[in-house]
Amino acid sequence: MIAFVYGELSDIETNSVVVDCAGVGYRVFTPINPRLLSVGVGSDIKLYTYLSIREDAMDLYGFMDKESLEMFKKLISVSGVGPRIALQILTNMDTTRLTMAILSEDKKTLTGVPGVGPKMAARITLDLKDKVSMSGLSGGADQASPAASLTAASAQGPAREAVQALEALGYTRQEAENAVGKVEGSDQLTVEEIIRRSLSQLY
Repeated sequence: MIAFVYGELSDIETNSVVVDCAGVGYRVFTPINPRLLSVGVGSDIKLYTYLSIREDAMDLYGFMDKESLEMFKKLISVSGVGPRIALQILTNMDTTRLTMAILSEDKKTLTGVPGVGPKMAARITLDLKDKVSMSGLSGGADQASPAASLTAASAQGPAREAVQALEALGYTRQEAENAVGKVEGSDQLTVEEIIRRSLSQLY
């Protein structure tokens, strides 16, 4: 089992990269996104990997963080979702946005990924909604305090995390705070449930 590869980024291709590890070039299928492109050819890179073994091929899939690798493993556990489709999904959206889509059963977002039809989107949400969580995901939201509509207690708990998760999806701070503020009894709900109810306010 190859846990990760670390070396010089030698080449960037359509859906893979070549990493030079002590003179050996490993082709690793990986999401080609702005984060990876920012590394640049010639720089060192570390990719956490999954080795896919088939009768006719051995393919190495890699990700720049462990969150993405774990999400990849969850995706390929769904019937009908192979490594290439899972890679396509993670190329089109980060783990935070994908987790949000699964928790809110947002099949429209999932079917926006090439190769993912309505039936596959339904299987993904059904199989993974109890296996994913917003806890621990870095949504990239800033740390400003939530709106006054949130209580001081909830602002430090699940409601605050829900606001940050909604911001990571592209909603403004005000939109996120307003939606979360309309969720009754948010201090008694999990982050995932607050997000589901907040999204119903935003759609």
